Amino acid sequence: MKTERFPNPITRLLYGRCRRWLALALTSLCAVGLLAPGTSYPAAMMLHLSTALEMRFDRPALSETDKLSGIIVLGGGEERLREAARLAREFNGVRLFVSGAGPEDYVRGILGSGIEPERIAIECLSKTTFQNALYSRNDLLPAVGQRWLLVTSASHMPRSIGAFRQAGFDVVAWPVYDLPAHANEIRSQAALHEWLGLAYYWLRARSSSILPGPHSQVPRAVLARAEVDTSLLIGASAYED
Repeated sequence: MKTERFPNPITRLLYGRCRRWLALALTSLCAVGLLAPGTSYPAAMMLHLSTALEMRFDRPALSETDKLSGIIVLGGGEERLREAARLAREFNGVRLFVSGAGPEDYVRGILGSGIEPERIAIECLSKTTFQNALYSRNDLLPAVGQRWLLVTSASHMPRSIGAFRQAGFDVVAWPVYDLPAHANEIRSQAALHEWLGLAYYWLRARSSSILPGPHSQVPRAVLARAEVDTSLLIGASAYED
């Protein structure tokens, strides 16, 4: 028989609140320490941190006969949009859902021609990765067995997959390798941002695990499929984008 760690409801409430504030405090301390001006790190360590994120998920083998339900692309860079547009043109007829990438005119300009307008849906409200996941799930209402590709930067993919799994949306990773190979400073900042983001998301229950992988299980949805908790869609930390 399973025993509750805190059988008293008041004790459980206090524990939950203390854990939340502790998570915010630890993440803030890490951010100050790791991203303080003038802080330097061994190049080899930063390369390893960056590579670990970028290589976490591989692109699946796809052919024209594969049945895709659609493509989801997250805002954050034009390379993501261009890759999603290429996939949409290759897999004619599939839906393309753009989440948090900017104004509609801008998005359609980057996507270019060759994709029927009725296949494209653009959601402009998302400001964070977790909001991307929530809005995507609630707008698309994915059914069991559907196959949706998630297009975002390779370094951002682990946190994105974790957020979508936590929202109950099973997606297939399609990473975009958009970080310059020899731009060590850019790669270092991106890696630090994402590792801190992974820790923050896990502590705040916005990710299915601390470091989501390709073979992890999708947990039971923590929110009802048909509604969005608006308290999760306002007020974002620097590590939620």
